[in-house]
Amino acid sequence: MSKATFSSATGSVSPIPLQSALPVIVVNAAVLLLLLSFGNSSTLIPLMPLMYYCSRRITVEPRLSKWLWLVAGICATGVLSLHLPPTRKALAGHYLAQAQRACVESNNAAWGAALNRAKGWYPNHPILLYAQYRVSLEGGEELRRDDLLLKAVDEGLEDPDGLYEAARVLAKRGEQAKEISLYRRILKLRPAHPEANYCLAMYYDQEGHDRPKAVHHLRIARDNLPEDNVWRARCEELLCEFGQEP
Repeated sequence: MSKATFSSATGSVSPIPLQSALPVIVVNAAVLLLLLSFGNSSTLIPLMPLMYYCSRRITVEPRLSKWLWLVAGICATGVLSLHLPPTRKALAGHYLAQAQRACVESNNAAWGAALNRAKGWYPNHPILLYAQYRVSLEGGEELRRDDLLLKAVDEGLEDPDGLYEAARVLAKRGEQAKEISLYRRILKLRPAHPEANYCLAMYYDQEGHDRPKAVHHLRIARDNLPEDNVWRARCEELLCEFGQEP
């Protein structure tokens, strides 16, 4: 009996060359990572027989090898892109937008699920950290709460009101340089922000010794505050003290 006949009769399988097996390994690893990345490993169970069948078919059909390398390259590129920080941050932003819509619709279950998905993709997303800070306002340790807010700022928070809250935390801690930097950052996002303009006016008058800039920011603050607001009345008092038309 020849060796080929013996192998056929016993049902043994000849070893697969590494060159043929390598793209199969890459594709299977890429698909597994892709599915695990979405946090639903249960989908692997029905797909595993199909993946095995396709792998065996491709390895015994040499003419399909070049196409398998193409698929392997696409899958590997997709998985690598999926795990890059900018991609993960963008996916977290998508789920945070879903969470915001669920919040508007008062759908607490969907809101919580979307936040958890966002956290799974990019736990340091500034909007997520700020949301955690807002939730912690209802109860929790003040130091940890403030640290969450400041971390959101460091990660690139662009919400003017959140930045203003962070500036007040820094003022409380005596970190004036960082506080003033945040006021300027707020005014780049919302030039008419009344509280940030008022605080900058106080800084320029008392610390910066720059009366023209103080007057400029006081006028903006006054013009963007309600008529009955106590800060508006204070702005008018200060403008009178500075010899300016209120």
